[in-house]
Amino acid sequence: MIILALPELRIASMDHKSDFISDAQLLSQLKSGERAAFDALYQRYWKDVYRIAFKRLQHEAHAQDITQDIFLLLWQKRAELRIDNLPAYLATSARNKVFNLRVKEQRFTPITELLADVRQHADQTDAQLIREEFKIAYTALLKGLTPVQQQIFELKYFEDFDTDEIAEKLSLSKKTVQNQNSLALAKLRSSLGLLALLILMYKNL
Repeated sequence: MIILALPELRIASMDHKSDFISDAQLLSQLKSGERAAFDALYQRYWKDVYRIAFKRLQHEAHAQDITQDIFLLLWQKRAELRIDNLPAYLATSARNKVFNLRVKEQRFTPITELLADVRQHADQTDAQLIREEFKIAYTALLKGLTPVQQQIFELKYFEDFDTDEIAEKLSLSKKTVQNQNSLALAKLRSSLGLLALLILMYKNL
């Protein structure tokens, strides 16, 4: 088993030549079992993975564990993984690990944080996957909303419509849109129980 000491990892045998090797080349070498390629990728990206986890958890030990788990899995599954965009793959893995930890601890990723992730990574190859996973996770909850509330929620949070645009599209008043959105969020909070939906970003819809 590989033991990765975080975050002060130092690898004495590594030289700076790896800085000029592309991710694709290193991944190809990794697939062949070259530990030096793994070390190079780890040095290149562990800080990014750690930052993603720590930003969401604010817990150093958990962030370190998640980072180690992700790279350990990268090594163990090196022969079977098909990765086109390593930064996107690692970022998605980190978010999934955080999500799983929060579920285990009866905490939940805020809706606003998930939406921010989708927007932040809009140009990455995993953006569509993230969006689809997000939508699937809330489909069951959305079925508990009225048809109008569902339309408003989807336009607001999945299509990035603002209040005026929603009102115009649905032929509703701005006040009606605001009220129905508030009711929808209240229903979601109630349905989720201990899984808190933090909606401060959208308080002033």
